Amino acid sequence: MISEIKDFKTGFSEGVSVSADGNYEVSFMCNVLIHHSGEVLWVPPAIYKSSCIIDVEFFPFDDQRCSLTFGSWTYNRDEVKLDFLHADRVDFSEYATSSIWDMMDAPAVLTEDRSRIEFQYRDDWKFVAMVVDRVLLYGFFGITLGGTIGILFSAPTVFERVDEQKHLQKLIQLYKYRPGRRQTTKKMAQK
Repeated sequence: MISEIKDFKTGFSEGVSVSADGNYEVSFMCNVLIHHSGEVLWVPPAIYKSSCIIDVEFFPFDDQRCSLTFGSWTYNRDEVKLDFLHADRVDFSEYATSSIWDMMDAPAVLTEDRSRIEFQYRDDWKFVAMVVDRVLLYGFFGITLGGTIGILFSAPTVFERVDEQKHLQKLIQLYKYRPGRRQTTKKMAQK
């Protein structure tokens, strides 16, 4: 039985060294909770940044799928066991919503990869199919479709038949009896 725990280093900062962000510095030194059973709980306060290839073949009706893989490159599965704390999907309760994208679903799966060293396995915690969808797309199509239908239904009243002769006579009468026109014709007659 262990009666004393000496100060030791956990290798949890190695997860930062392979970040897709490109920032390889540890921004916050967080605590690790170690239980008597050997279970270690490490909850780093982090914002994970990643980039995904965007497939715009079916734009604007596309769904983008992005996968994030969490795992140790240093330790094998005998040394580090990854497991889900509560559920096998991402908890969106603290997710900051976006005005452009809507996060539809993010299930997670534990995979087992064999390393290059024989008889060593590595566990990966992979979020497959982080599906995002465009939020404003439906509003855009509703406004566009409504405007188009409105224009098409008003088209017959825009192109009504006009009696050209009647309107031409009105314009001639207005031109003849304009106050400025009378003065110029009187001046020309006096000269």
